[in-house]
Amino acid sequence: MLPVVYAVWVDVRARYMSPPLQSLANLCTVLFIVQSVDRVVLILGCFWIKFRRLKPVASVDYDAVGISAEDFPMVLVQIPMFTSNPLEQFVSWIGQRRECSFRFLMILMK
Repeated sequence: MLPVVYAVWVDVRARYMSPPLQSLANLCTVLFIVQSVDRVVLILGCFWIKFRRLKPVASVDYDAVGISAEDFPMVLVQIPMFTSNPLEQFVSWIGQRRECSFRFLMILMK
């Protein structure tokens, strides 16, 4: 009796459960390949920017248009405090930027 039940169970697994699971495994493989190709393209793009030393350029000259920093909204920055070294670097970076230092509201979360 037990070998017959086991044989039926193996037959059910082979006929009904195996094809959907195989399709799911194939889909996961395809998604992994797509993600890997995306990562490689991003890395090549980063190297291209680094190699060519490209810098971002504003599409509008804000000084000529007459738009000042006060026309933009304030930015809220929430920083989780894991280590103090990156936090100190970020705070000093904001302090060096005179045009944006008064537009940042910083909250340190402990």
